[in-house]
Amino acid sequence: MREMKYDVLSCPSGSAVVVECDGSIRQVLLLESGKGPDAALLKLSKKGILAKKGKLERRLYEWFEAYERRIPPGKPTFRLEPDGTEFQLRVWQRTLEIPYGDVLTYGQMAADIGCASAQAIGQALGRNPIPLIIPCHRIIAAGMNIGGFTGGLSIKTALLKHEGWTTINGAISRR
Repeated sequence: MREMKYDVLSCPSGSAVVVECDGSIRQVLLLESGKGPDAALLKLSKKGILAKKGKLERRLYEWFEAYERRIPPGKPTFRLEPDGTEFQLRVWQRTLEIPYGDVLTYGQMAADIGCASAQAIGQALGRNPIPLIIPCHRIIAAGMNIGGFTGGLSIKTALLKHEGWTTINGAISRR
């Protein structure tokens, strides 16, 4: 059986439950400010992910610390092991290439990877098991509209604000 462990880290939207398995990050659950990890851990256990609290890969903590301090952390130097289809993995890989503070529309992402459907991009991003690190919050709808976010729009808004964007009535713009 593979050893799984988790830790709770601070992030701009509140906190994040990060799950590591054999040295690879497998799952991140973003929590709104003031919410504890219990509901996230229950959600993970319902998926069959049973993890023990423990220290994770050192570089992960460094990445989160840089992000918290608004220092663009760049692509992770620790291993990511998201579980997904070939198409989802392609979308997530392209998402990793979006620099801190930049955004891309679902349509631009679709064109970048040769997909005819912006909706398919949104569906793949909605299944991203490692949000924030695989920065799906940086993908927005056409016309500079915020679009959706599996973790909730309040979390997406907080992350975009942290990266220099402001949102008004669902539209985003540079601060």
